[in-house]
Amino acid sequence: MTTAPSRRLAALLATLRADFSEITATLKALSVRRVHFAPAFMKAYGIWQKETGRTFVAFVQQLDSTVPADKDGYTNHPAFQTACYLRRLVEAPETRAGSRKSAMSPLDLAATVVRSTVPPDDLDFALSQIKHVTRWHARDMERFRVRVARARTVALLPHQPRLVSRAAHAARQLAADRSSHASH
Repeated sequence: MTTAPSRRLAALLATLRADFSEITATLKALSVRRVHFAPAFMKAYGIWQKETGRTFVAFVQQLDSTVPADKDGYTNHPAFQTACYLRRLVEAPETRAGSRKSAMSPLDLAATVVRSTVPPDDLDFALSQIKHVTRWHARDMERFRVRVARARTVALLPHQPRLVSRAAHAARQLAADRSSHASH
């Protein structure tokens, strides 16, 4: 159901619109500028460090004298955080915003293995066994179930064996038992 916004909401949106547009434009310009500035910043740090032998924090303090000398102070200072961000952009350019992209988590790996090896008919049984063994809470099992559903199936071995479903295993066992009794 869509209705016209109330006067109060319309006024609130109107006050936000100009600032939002300005911030959007500023961030767009910043994202272009940082690509060029970060390497120059780190080159200057490299030269400064070679000549002075001092730390990265001292370099940032040379650029902004308000950066405190104590670790608690400088780690929370905006200028130091900006410098660290620029450093990450240069040292880890393949990652978004300079933060390291982590590998697959153990939980995602477990979900991928379950998805790749357990037949869909036996998934509920397998998950109940996992819950029993791990003693996870229901909410954790639900998260795991969602991860299993989203996981890609991958070939873990060259011939990609899948676990045999209980029904197929029971049918084979019954056939084997019958053939062994028939031969006697």
